[in-house]
Amino acid sequence: MIAFDTNALFDAYRLNGDARREFLSALQLVGNRLWIPHQVGLEFVRGRLGVVQECVNAADEISQAVERSVKPILRELGKRRGLQQKATKDLEEIMDQAVTNIKNAVSALYQFDVPPHAHPDEDPIFLQLDTLMEGKIGSPPPSQSIPTIEKEGLRRIANKIPPGYKDKHKDDPHALGDYILWEQIILEATKRQLPVLFVTRDAKEDWVWRENGRTQGPRVELVEEMAVRTGQPFYLIDVTSFLRHAATYLSAKISRATLEQADNLSASNHYNGFAMRVFTGKTKLGKWARHRLAELISDRQMTISTATTMVLAEWITRASKTPSSPEQVLDDIRQVLNIPPSRKSERILEAAQRAMVEADLRGREFEFAEELLILLNGDRPQTETEGPDGL
Repeated sequence: MIAFDTNALFDAYRLNGDARREFLSALQLVGNRLWIPHQVGLEFVRGRLGVVQECVNAADEISQAVERSVKPILRELGKRRGLQQKATKDLEEIMDQAVTNIKNAVSALYQFDVPPHAHPDEDPIFLQLDTLMEGKIGSPPPSQSIPTIEKEGLRRIANKIPPGYKDKHKDDPHALGDYILWEQIILEATKRQLPVLFVTRDAKEDWVWRENGRTQGPRVELVEEMAVRTGQPFYLIDVTSFLRHAATYLSAKISRATLEQADNLSASNHYNGFAMRVFTGKTKLGKWARHRLAELISDRQMTISTATTMVLAEWITRASKTPSSPEQVLDDIRQVLNIPPSRKSERILEAAQRAMVEADLRGREFEFAEELLILLNGDRPQTETEGPDGL
């Protein structure tokens, strides 16, 4: 039985062109083994228009990001080089045309034909998913059982029993969503008596087990609970892994470009968010970081993930050579990244501090920066995470 989480199903919208078609074809090949918890269906309907709007805005967001990053650099360049106002204006006009060209190119590459407020009947992606999922969506829980489910969910959150306790900051009733879908998966596995493969982009610690900074699979508690209550094994993978397994075991036609696009979707949240904070001056990194990030992305054509990691690594190097104490530098890093406190983040910060004290970074700045940036949005399931021997 292959169950999908809401965030994984939304990839049908976020992937574009051939990648979307290959993803939907892989879902079709799963056949009757595909199953969608009722909670996932509910969250999908609630969140669909928000994801549609996000995809519609993709080209505009890219052009706005370019404008925000390049125009301040041009003005700064004009001041430093004493350029006349007309010369600076001419450069800005050239830049405006470049932004338009970029936007047109993005629109051509990222074809998204769903109107922002489309009714489901006018949404071709929804209609394809609706056909694929016909007869494969779980039933809602009986109304009389809802108070018991909510009570048990709140108890588990209070006692940090996975999954779902990392959502306790959400407004009720959504905080119980993960527990409710988990309970629905267990009930369906009990009925079908089949192993469970859960496809999700959720990489919070209440779902995944990490060892030495790498995601190894689902939390042991989840595996044990599934085994005790259903007698079946439980596996958890991300969308990229699902596509790889579909190519191997279902003979799905999955291109390298699709795998890369799916993988980039996983990585994009925390890197893009940090990049936008740098561009808008909402970090302590300073103007040099904004200019450097723009240079790496535009001139050197680096990906956002590599460029943001490089900028943070360079900042760590610069900071380690200032008169500030390592403790102050580490404090600054916490503020710059707004890293949630955890044992893992403290281990990484302590390792960076020791390296600074010993003046022995030895090129590990990039490694530290990469690990710190991953902490912003939680680590994600690695694409090589093992699933069952066959879908």
